[in-house]
Amino acid sequence: MLFFLFLCAEVVLLIKLGQSTGAAGVLAEVLVTGIAGYLLVRLAGRSLLRKVALTALLIRFPARDLFRPQFRLFFAGLLLLIPGIATDAIGIGLILSHPFRRRPDSRPAEPPSPDVIDVEFRVHESSAERD
Repeated sequence: MLFFLFLCAEVVLLIKLGQSTGAAGVLAEVLVTGIAGYLLVRLAGRSLLRKVALTALLIRFPARDLFRPQFRLFFAGLLLLIPGIATDAIGIGLILSHPFRRRPDSRPAEPPSPDVIDVEFRVHESSAERD
């Protein structure tokens, strides 16, 4: 239901844009953002898909990849591909926020390979061994 309301709002916004700029303005907006979205998906998608394929190969859930810059740009490109004013605004917002994201001071350590089990343990002496 919420998705349907969002699509209705997109149509209303496109109609309002068409009333103020004409059909050429709407067509130009859809074409320009569509081309920009396509280029962004191609640019960010290549490196992202390689990482996701490797992650799937290692059978790990790539949840941390959702917050990486490549995924944000890929998602922004997908939003720009969808015709509409609101999706374009969200996509452009993601693109513009990209350079302002805080970078961590140091990269986190790479996770160990799947063959390594990292365990911490303590040895406790029993009362019988102390005597």
